[in-house]
Amino acid sequence: MGVQRAQCAQWMLWYRLVLFAWSAVLIAGGAVAWKFISERGFHVPAIPGSQYDKEEQSYLSFFGDGVDGAQAALVLGSDVPVMAMTNVSTCQIKPALQQVGSSGNTFKLELSCQNESAPGGGCITSSQLRSEVYSLVSMFMSTMMSPENLSHFLELQVEPMLDAAPEMLACPHVEDTLAKNLTEASFQVEESLRQKMPNCDVAVLSFWSLPPQHFQRNLTFAEFKFEVTVKLPAGSFWNVFQKLLSSKSREQVMVAVHAHTCNGLPVADFSQEALQMANVLKDVAEGIDGISSLKAEVMSFAIIVESIRDGIEVMMAMSSGTLPLGIAVLAYMVGNRRLVIIAIINVLAALTGSVLVMECLVTHLMPVSIFTPPFLIAVVLSMSIDYALFLLSRFQKETTAGAAAAEAMAIAMSTSGRIVAQAGVILACCFACLLMTPVQLVRAMGAGGLVAVAVAMAANLTLTPALILGTRPTFWISKPKATCRQAPEGDAEAPAGDGELHVPNVSKSFWWWFGERLMSWAKPLLFLILFSAAPCIWKDSMPSSDMLGFTPALPQGSSTAKIFHSIGDEFGYEVLFPTTIGLVAPA
Repeated sequence: MGVQRAQCAQWMLWYRLVLFAWSAVLIAGGAVAWKFISERGFHVPAIPGSQYDKEEQSYLSFFGDGVDGAQAALVLGSDVPVMAMTNVSTCQIKPALQQVGSSGNTFKLELSCQNESAPGGGCITSSQLRSEVYSLVSMFMSTMMSPENLSHFLELQVEPMLDAAPEMLACPHVEDTLAKNLTEASFQVEESLRQKMPNCDVAVLSFWSLPPQHFQRNLTFAEFKFEVTVKLPAGSFWNVFQKLLSSKSREQVMVAVHAHTCNGLPVADFSQEALQMANVLKDVAEGIDGISSLKAEVMSFAIIVESIRDGIEVMMAMSSGTLPLGIAVLAYMVGNRRLVIIAIINVLAALTGSVLVMECLVTHLMPVSIFTPPFLIAVVLSMSIDYALFLLSRFQKETTAGAAAAEAMAIAMSTSGRIVAQAGVILACCFACLLMTPVQLVRAMGAGGLVAVAVAMAANLTLTPALILGTRPTFWISKPKATCRQAPEGDAEAPAGDGELHVPNVSKSFWWWFGERLMSWAKPLLFLILFSAAPCIWKDSMPSSDMLGFTPALPQGSSTAKIFHSIGDEFGYEVLFPTTIGLVAPA
């Protein structure tokens, strides 16, 4: 009897140590989980040189911080084409010749083209520019040079000068009212950014922000010297920017914004400054929608990441929302509402323990993306409830049959516990294989799944017996039903299990009927499944256009996803996310 009491005391000490350890995990993991929820993401070390006081969020590490395109864009559209590009010029060259000095052989020639009523202050095509300059130079120089010398002058001096000018193939034509609204919208963007972000160096690129271009050449021929200045209006260069700032259908134009610095420090593509810039554009867009026929939409890298993050938070809420349903199913399957308390404690312990391991270990070994938490929560909830169902249902079965709590727990651990351990190890190995992939997102998901399974398995295999046997064992036992356990004759006090008689009691329930039908139709069903899977396998083997980029991460049907795809289809995705090629000179 003394030996049994010593063993019992040792086991009680072990149970209390387990309970104490998991209590510490619940407290520490709960604190980390609260920090995670409040700050919306796991942390990684701050990027050197960052202007932020807080550490950078994991999505910066996942998406990178080198997207060198427009940080925000305001897209202005109409139901009809906003502009038309034709080869008809909207201004003419006006010359101004001035003699410089008293020698009589030095001249200053200015050639300008301006039409304030035309888009961009006017436009002249390269062919017309060449024709008019040739005509004007010939007119001015004909009294100074012989025809032969003039021909040489045009060929050797004027033609190379015009070749250096940008190629202007077409000129913009915009309806007057529409042009006025577009000009005002571009002005509002610049003015709003200047007022609301005065400490930031913000560049705005639009058709209406393009400045006129001047290029100057010093030409000499014989004893004559000419200082020639050609002033071309901004409209002449709209053709150069039309692929960047105009949609393929010409029904939308873009106002692109990029902040170089704020308070003298570089601005990251996802930062408070970038979000503030996007919000300024949203305010401008709301004002435009209310006063003109234009439709305004805003897109930025910061808005995309915000939308992805919001979508992930919805996923996490949905995953957490399945917990009551899972607990209800477990309570129905186990048949003992008191054991549900243990299942809930196991879920909380596994969840907080997984978060604690991710924060204290995994995030120091690899970057953890924002896609990992909802996956981790889903795995923790499903595996914890699944493992609890195995152990608690077997425990309930044994106690209902008349076994004591210790005996029932021993049987449950030796049977269902072994299954839980084997299944957990196999699933953990599967997730561990993902750690060998070179894709950072997949590795993070594998690490999350591995941690979730390992912690859920450890919680159920240690915390379940500790809670039942380390507290009040009789509390967890429901009223036993009629038992088939029979004591030997003459020994009414024999413990349950001696001379045990197992009488199979299989009721013809739905599952019995389903299994019988499944066995009788096994071969036809197998053929049907294989036949149905063939088209799916063929389709999944084909590469999808949405496999890469932000499309798989954006919440389906969200306004951000619709605007993102609309801009991508009309302007090209490289407008917001250009490809940068780095050329490195050999050493």
